[in-house]
Amino acid sequence: MSYFEDIFLKNVDIWGFIMIYISLYEYLYDSFDELNEYQMEFITKIKYIIIHFLYESPISPIDISSLVNELTSLNKVIEKFEIDHSSRKLEYVSTLEDSLREGGFLAKQKREKNIKQSTSLKKTHKIKHVKKQKTKKRR
Repeated sequence: MSYFEDIFLKNVDIWGFIMIYISLYEYLYDSFDELNEYQMEFITKIKYIIIHFLYESPISPIDISSLVNELTSLNKVIEKFEIDHSSRKLEYVSTLEDSLREGGFLAKQKREKNIKQSTSLKKTHKIKHVKKQKTKKRR
């Protein structure tokens, strides 16, 4: 019972979090021949993180501060990737930020609804006003 409480419970969430990096590793590995030196360094660091933190000492708790340092060092490598196109996710986030500055999605919907209603009211008012004028002219 002590392994479960002292090690497994501490490591299980961290293990799952590190497993996310396997997807990144596989994605880059699929285009291995086309990778630049920084992407190769990234792959090597991910491989080290996975092997070192998940498999080298499975009977002891994962050293979180050491893991954080390794993951933080990945940022320095990523900055050098030289990606020549913007990601869809970044474009989406940028759009969301713009929307939030304008009051958010719901505020935008409300403004559009108000515009439609006021346009509709103006049309209705014009129609009623025109009908009244026609009725007055006939008298």
